[in-house]
Parts: sequence; C-alpha cells; structure tokens
Amino acid sequence: MKTLIFASIFAILVSNLFAQNLTHTVGMSASSISGAGFSYKYKINEDWAVKSTSFIIGNKNDGGSDLYFNLGGELQYDLYQTKKSRLYLLAGGSYWYSKDEYQNDIYGDKEPFELIETNKMKRIDEDFNLGVALGIEAITFDNISFNVDFGYHFINSLKDSNYEIGFGGGVGIGYTFGK
Repeated sequence: MKTLIFASIFAILVSNLFAQNLTHTVGMSASSISGAGFSYKYKINEDWAVKSTSFIIGNKNDGGSDLYFNLGGELQYDLYQTKKSRLYLLAGGSYWYSKDEYQNDIYGDKEPFELIETNKMKRIDEDFNLGVALGIEAITFDNISFNVDFGYHFINSLKDSNYEIGFGGGVGIGYTFGK
C-alpha cells in the first residue's frame, strides 16, 4: 500500500515537470474505467492529454476500521476541438482497494443479554479496471469544464478469478487554467 502511495506521488511530480506552459484542469471525476476522486489533467500538446484521478477514505473506531483507496489514469487523444469544447478518445485504467475490519458480537437471547462470543472479521478487495471510451468536454464561464465519457470496460478482481466486461463511463467537473 505504501508503494502505491509513493508511486502516485512520484507520478504526479514527474508529470508536473512536463506540464509547464500547458493547459491544466483540477477537479473531481468518477469513472468505471479510470477511477474516482480528485483529478488532475494536463494537455501534453495540441492533440494529447493525460489525466490522473485518486482518493483515499478511511476511519477507525471501537467497532472496526475501513480503508478505501483508488488510483487511476487516462491517456486522451483529441478527435475534434474548438476553444470551448473537444471530442476525444481515451484509454485508461484504475486500481481499487478496500479493507473492512469489524467486530461481530453474539449475545444470549435471555435478559440480561450477555456477550457470548466476539468474532473479528476482515475483508479485503482489490480490483484492476481497464477500458476505452469516447468523451466530450465543454468549457463554460471561461474556465469551468464538464466532461462525459462512454465506452467499454474490463474489471478484474485480484482477490479471485471474477471479472466483468461491459459498458462503462464517467463524468467530471473541473477548473481549467494556464495556457
């Protein structure tokens, strides 16, 4: 898990080295292909853009703990663009991790209800998603961007041999700056 966090930070830092004097977009995205959470996109050149998305959420209390993590990215190629909109193809992927730990207490059925048994439960799920999609992005109010993607995804559980192939997509909103 620490390796993924360090790799994420390293990838963002390296991408910023190449992102000088290019269009940047920061915001929020949710996609079955490239993940969900905070997003950062920059235009590499006139036709290509790269987008990364990530979140981490967790809590811990007396009854247990939860941890949810996602890291994803997209490579986008513009098919058509104007100053305020673009139509693009994307190829992307994401890694999803969730860990739930909780306590299952079993009580007797007669008053006073006494604790008979305590079971500690733990569940870890890991998925790897890949996909391709067609997307459209529109910029309003000079720098607020909205995007919608629709395509095809492959979701593979790393815990077992389960997988899903089907339609996928995503939405996002962001603030675009720097030209």
